[in-house]
This record gives sequence, C-alpha cells and structure tokens, in this order.
Amino acid sequence: EGTQYYQVDHVPDIDKTGKVHGVVTISQDVTALRSAKQALTASERRMRMIADNLPALIAYLSADERYLFVNARSEQMFGLAPEQMVGRKVADVMSPETYAQTAPHIESARQGNRVRFQRDLVRNGRRLSELVELIPDVDKRGNVVGFYGLVQDITDLRAARAKAEESEQRLRSITDNIPS
Repeated sequence: EGTQYYQVDHVPDIDKTGKVHGVVTISQDVTALRSAKQALTASERRMRMIADNLPALIAYLSADERYLFVNARSEQMFGLAPEQMVGRKVADVMSPETYAQTAPHIESARQGNRVRFQRDLVRNGRRLSELVELIPDVDKRGNVVGFYGLVQDITDLRAARAKAEESEQRLRSITDNIPS
C-alpha cells in the first residue's frame, strides 16, 4: 500500500577478551510511529497557526508565573517574539505598575479561581484598556499546576461605549427639556 519505514540497529557480539564474534541486527517497523509523529507535527502547526491569528494574547503559564506558551500577539503587546517570552516570568515582562494591577488576580488563579478583570495601562506611550481572563489548570489531585491566560485589547470598545453613553445622555437631556 504505502512506504514502510524500518529502524535498523547493529549491535556487535563481543566477548570478554574484546573479540568480535558477529553482529546482531535488530530491525523494527516504525511506519506507524513515523506517521503518528508527522500527524502530531501537523496538528501542532495548525494549533500554532490558529493561536497566532487570534486578535488576543493567548498564554499558558506555570504556577510560578513563567510563560510556557504564548502566541504571536506577544510581539505586538510586549515587543517580544514568543520564543523570547517562553521561560520568562510575568513580572519581568510587564511594567511594575501593570504587574501590581495583575498580581492579585494571578494569586487568585493560583488558588484555583477563574478570574476575569480589566486593567488600564500605558504601553508605548498609548493608554490602553485590556480584558484579562486567567483560567487555572488543575491536575487530578486538585493542585493548580499553571493557568491559561487570554488578554484582549478593549480600548476601542470602551471608547465606543463611552461615546454611545454620551450620545444617550445628550439625547435624554434634549428630550427632557422639550416642552410637552
């Protein structure tokens, strides 16, 4: 049907004096293993592509606050490529002010709570609002081994909401002052 792949190992048969008496050859079919590895690699590539194209930062952090995975959004948010983020601690990547806002929520996630909060910050001279979700990763014994993070920039959404509220207040003011 298809190509078969074999792993072949040659092991010399050597006695205590160092004399070689022959070679033992071990051959095993690794076709299924190779196919499984290729499928896993393709799946990982697809997942990375999906994560990298979402309009939010997606991260997985260890319980001690080290980034173990981040998508490509890290470059836009922190100026660091994903491979530069992995292994670094949250406090080393965020400004001290942003970390101070975030730390109590990380602690809550570390205690096993799903957390959702908004934070306001300045990044590259621009005022931003972000919606952050932290979801604990709990092992079979109930221990938090890490947590998933999702960070969305909601600056434009908040500005649009403020404009809508302002327009609504203006309209209410006008209608309240119209003689009946």
